[in-house]
Formats: sequence, C-alpha cells, structure tokens
Amino acid sequence: MSKLLRKVMVFSAAVLLSLLAGTGQVFAQGKTISGHVTNDANQPVAGASVVVKGTTNGTTTDNNGNFSISASSGSTLVISSINFAEKEISIGGSNNYSVRLSSSILGDLGEVVVVG
Repeated sequence: MSKLLRKVMVFSAAVLLSLLAGTGQVFAQGKTISGHVTNDANQPVAGASVVVKGTTNGTTTDNNGNFSISASSGSTLVISSINFAEKEISIGGSNNYSVRLSSSILGDLGEVVVVG
C-alpha cells in the first residue's frame, strides 16, 4: 500500500507543478490593450489585423475599427490591412492606443490586366 500511495503523491505533485507552470504563461500576457484604427481620412478600418509581434496572439478590428488584445508592456503590436502600410507600435504605460494607417505605397493601380 505504501508504494501505491507514494506513486499517487508523486503523480499529484507532478500535476500540480504542471498547472502552476501553465499559470505563469497566462500572467506573462500582461494587460488588456484597447485601440482604434483609422485611415488617412479618419474613417475606421474594419478587419485590420492586430498581432503581438513574435507571437501568435492576435485579433482583428470590428466594424468601428476597435480592437482589444492582451499584451505586456514593452511588446510591439503590428497592425496591418489590405491597401495600407503596416504599422508597429510599442506598448508602454497606456492601455488605449489610436492608430492611423496610411495608404499603401502601391496606391491606386492605373491599369488592370485580366488574363484568362
């Protein structure tokens, strides 16, 4: 019986340590960052991608250009959308950011060639 009890205790300790190690990663995410993404005309950009650089943590803006994401101070947000130049912002002490995306370098195409 003592061998079985010892195995149960070792297994329980291993599970507890695993759970505690996992919570450290959750707390490392930091704080909730909110923001608003607009274009050059100050119109909201819906569907823009907002990603914490170097991670898979990301979201998209809603129809009003608003977003909310979990990130830690010192990390960088990468905001991108079709037809706009990508923008990076560093997370500091603020929890709310306004981001203005500029039109892409390509601009409007003068011609479209259809191949088919």
